[in-house]
This record gives sequence, C-alpha cells and structure tokens, in this order.
Amino acid sequence: MSKYNREFKLAIAKQCLSHESSLSISKRLGIPDRYIRYWIQVYRFHGQNAFIKRNTPYSFEDKYRILKHMRENHWSISYTSIVHNMSSPGTISTWLTQFERFGLSGLQPKKQGRKMKKNQKQETIKPTEQMSLEELREELEYRRAENAYLKKLDALLQEKERQSKKKQGS
Repeated sequence: MSKYNREFKLAIAKQCLSHESSLSISKRLGIPDRYIRYWIQVYRFHGQNAFIKRNTPYSFEDKYRILKHMRENHWSISYTSIVHNMSSPGTISTWLTQFERFGLSGLQPKKQGRKMKKNQKQETIKPTEQMSLEELREELEYRRAENAYLKKLDALLQEKERQSKKKQGS
C-alpha cells in the first residue's frame, strides 16, 4: 500500500495548482518536494483520473510494452510513469534494472511467498558395501556429531527438569 492515498495526492496537487508552491507545502507537511512535483505532473496529465490504482499487477506484456514505448519515444522514466498514471517512477526504474540485468526473464512476475527449504540430504542412502572409504568416514563423522548433539540436548533437558523440581520443592 502506498504511503500517501489517492485523495491526499489529488488534494496536494490541486492546492499547488491553485495558489501554494510545492516547496512551501513540502516544508509544512514534511513531504519531499520531488513527490509533490511528480503528483502535480500526474494530475496535470490525467486530471481527476490521476492515481487510480490498478486491480491487477502488471503482466510481463504490460511491463515490456511500457519499457518499449519509453525507449521508442526517448522518454525519461519519470515522464513514462506520468503518462502511464503510475504512483511513482520507481516502479519503472525497477523494471528497467531487471530488464538490463536479466533480459526478458527479468520482467516475468515473481512468485509470491517465502521459499521453502529443501532437505539437505535428499539423495538416496547407499548401502554400506557400495560406499567409498571417504564416504564412510563422512557418514561416521556426521553420526558422531549427531549423537553428541542429542546427548547434550538430553543432558540440558534433564538439568532443566532437576531445576524445576528444586523450585517446586522449596
């Protein structure tokens, strides 16, 4: 969600166009002057339809079309975002960076959500007879570490139980 809602942006843009400078509003409200100047430009271009939020995210085709349009017309990132009624030029800037870094695949929508961790030992376990001497040593070292960890954990749990019994007995 945007830091400033649509109604607020429209009100500020109208106020600047009527009588107050963007710099004085910036100082009074503590909003960067460049934001206000951008809002004024979007309002001048789109009028009451400025800052209408899209219901769907930009598709790969939309992103590519907008970037292509920008390049063909030799427009700046800021002007392109004004023409396309975007909330800020930062969106196009991000797309451009991704496109330059990864090509067309950089414009593909990203999957939402967190990545799940995969099991580290997914490979099938070989029978002992098929393992090399190095693999057997690694397996032994892993099992010893696992065993030591479990013993330490068990000792800590027993100590915790003893302390809770002492507290109950006192």
